[in-house]
Amino acid sequence: MEKGSPIRKPLDAMAPEEIQKLFGPSGATEEEIRQFSEAEQPLPQGGYLEMVDDVLYDHVHLSRPRTMLFCSPVGTADFDSPTRKNKDWDDTNMVIGGMLPAPNKFILEEWSCRVFRDGAPLPVFRRSLWKLWGEKERDRIYEAVHLRLLINRKIYAEAQAYDIADAQAILGNPPEGDLPELRHRFDKPIAIDTLVTFTVECQTKIVDPRFSIKVCLVGKLFRAMQ
Repeated sequence: MEKGSPIRKPLDAMAPEEIQKLFGPSGATEEEIRQFSEAEQPLPQGGYLEMVDDVLYDHVHLSRPRTMLFCSPVGTADFDSPTRKNKDWDDTNMVIGGMLPAPNKFILEEWSCRVFRDGAPLPVFRRSLWKLWGEKERDRIYEAVHLRLLINRKIYAEAQAYDIADAQAILGNPPEGDLPELRHRFDKPIAIDTLVTFTVECQTKIVDPRFSIKVCLVGKLFRAMQ
């Protein structure tokens, strides 16, 4: 028998003919079986996971009608940016495109977004700070962006940017009957396992690289104990 062959069940649960098949026609002594059992049984995996509150975030420019977030990790070129710079930690905390590094896992509890123009954050409500950004553009931008969360290419959630805007973007005096729904929290937590692909698809009716959006996925991160 070749050393290292896997055992599919414990030796004490194996019939005599199964043990004989493992060791050959000559059979095996009790000592040989004991040595084989100690050497070949898999060792428990070392290390522990700790749980911390964490946020996964990514930032992209709205230079195309459809853009995917969480696909470009830190250090990759951002061709949608007007400056064509590489992504840094201000843009994203993804270290692998579209997935978590092993052994990390993430329990997603809520999401939010923030829209920017030329790097300056835009408020949600139409009547707030309109002199700074131009009322016509800002009137539409949060309502023009639609976000869709996909895990393993399956849609788990979707919303207008207007309805999951970050709390810091809720500024000014909203028109009557024009409050966003603020559906940040999911009805049930969503698990993102190790090396499972995920992304947020961003579709926009306003295509302009001066505008950008930052999406945050908030929840519990399970990682190797630090």
